[in-house]
Amino acid sequence: MNTPLPILSVALLVAAAIGLVLQQTLIARLCRRHRKVWECLHESSAGIMAFDRFLWLKQYRTLGDEQFNRRAGFLRGYWVAFFVMFILAVIVAFVSISGHK
Repeated sequence: MNTPLPILSVALLVAAAIGLVLQQTLIARLCRRHRKVWECLHESSAGIMAFDRFLWLKQYRTLGDEQFNRRAGFLRGYWVAFFVMFILAVIVAFVSISGHK
């Protein structure tokens, strides 16, 4: 049996859950400390993707909140690491499936 695939799958699920908690914590902080920015993002036609775009384009740096900047930068790095782990899981799954012929 190929054990990396189940381990990677569980790790991916746990990492996704942690990422959601981190994102919701950051959204709550934005809502508490920068209400007007949150309202603009919330009312945007892009919905929750407006927050993702706000984070990915580093627009949070204009807020002048160093603690928020650090947390947002960490979440951006977490997203990149999660994407790499996802790609790795897909490759391992592909290799595992093609090796069972």
